[in-house]
Amino acid sequence: MQDSVRVKRYHQTRRILSVAGFVLDLTVLAALLLTGWTIALRTFAVGKASEPALTILVYLLLFGIVTKAAGLPLDYIRGFWLEHRYGLSNLTFRAWAKDQAKGFLVGAVLAVIALESLYWTMRRWPEHWWVISAAIFVGFFILLANLAPILIYPIFFKFKPLENASLEQKLLELSRRAGRA
Repeated sequence: MQDSVRVKRYHQTRRILSVAGFVLDLTVLAALLLTGWTIALRTFAVGKASEPALTILVYLLLFGIVTKAAGLPLDYIRGFWLEHRYGLSNLTFRAWAKDQAKGFLVGAVLAVIALESLYWTMRRWPEHWWVISAAIFVGFFILLANLAPILIYPIFFKFKPLENASLEQKLLELSRRAGRA
């Protein structure tokens, strides 16, 4: 019974923190728009790079840094503190921070690819950019879903064969019963 209460409390806290994260993201975006900071970021980006692709890159980098910095305290609470409080993680703070940096960089690369692709199609095909962009994104998501285990997951996780042969056999048997092996 005690475990059930603990599990419920964990999930309730996680949901509250997820909603708080959504509200924080919305607040940061509203603040950027309503205060004119997005215009300041754009002006800075245009001043640093005359080529449209580089301007987008500079703007996106600045925007990402601002939004990541604003959300970092909540990311810490949700991704490090809460997991340690309930004994669900043995990651050191340094390893957690390293994963956050890697996640930011992977997200930045994917965001740059997405935005550059979007703006390229808008410039190239102004009449039909939205259809072409949709097709590109669908293809990209299918490609990424297939390549993520090979390209992205190893950035965050170390994969190695199971050392416990008994556990391996139990997992294979469970998989067979589920019709997956």
